[in-house]
Amino acid sequence: MSQNIQRDHIVGHRGAGNCAPPSTMAALEKAKDLGLEWVEFDARLTADGAIVIANDKDLPLIDGQPINIEEKTFEELSQINVAETFNASSEVHRMPRIEEALRFCIDNGLRTQIELKTHAAGADPEEARALATAVAEVLARDEFDFPKGQEPLITSFEPECLRAIDEMTGDKFETGYLVRTEDLENWPEIAQSINPDYVHFYGGAIKGGERLTEKFADEVRSEGYKLNAFKVNTREDAAAAIAVGVHRFTSDEPEQLLME
Repeated sequence: MSQNIQRDHIVGHRGAGNCAPPSTMAALEKAKDLGLEWVEFDARLTADGAIVIANDKDLPLIDGQPINIEEKTFEELSQINVAETFNASSEVHRMPRIEEALRFCIDNGLRTQIELKTHAAGADPEEARALATAVAEVLARDEFDFPKGQEPLITSFEPECLRAIDEMTGDKFETGYLVRTEDLENWPEIAQSINPDYVHFYGGAIKGGERLTEKFADEVRSEGYKLNAFKVNTREDAAAAIAVGVHRFTSDEPEQLLME
């Protein structure tokens, strides 16, 4: 495959993926240094209602115990070095609040893909709506005056999160529905209930070498949605995604994808 991978195809997953401690300000800074136009990060609620940037619901084992984000206050979480398990790094990195990440991205011309992450798959609707409400309230603040065409893309695996975002923000922000493997057969029905702008499928090769982006590309377009992908970490997978018209894809390996 010879599809040309451009920077605007790549959304740095958790900042700059595996190039820096993920979901930290250092990861966002690395994305900027790589010249990426887009970054993705996950928004989660803490016990005291702060919104933090964290990919997983639990932090890695620290002193033998997992740290559950939703059970800790932001003050408690801010004492933890979240880079402790990153390539044996000796540097200290703290968990950012969403406000800090948004300010950095606006100041540095990075567009954001914000994934709303509930504690568990198939979250209680109240939990999903609480998270969406908190994020919508932050995005509505005057300090986050996104330039026209630079507004965040709001994504989630949880339909209720996207319904709530749509209700609270109207058409101010584009949304993207992330399709779980178990929802492949009924994704059109779920998408119809959300009315997202984008539908996102896993972009890597699965069993037998099949790619979901190739399998569903025509169906996505016929249903009236735009196609994105997630977890595209090889040049071959990236080229395949571009070939079927994927607009953008998240990647843990932006450095590798940009290598000539």
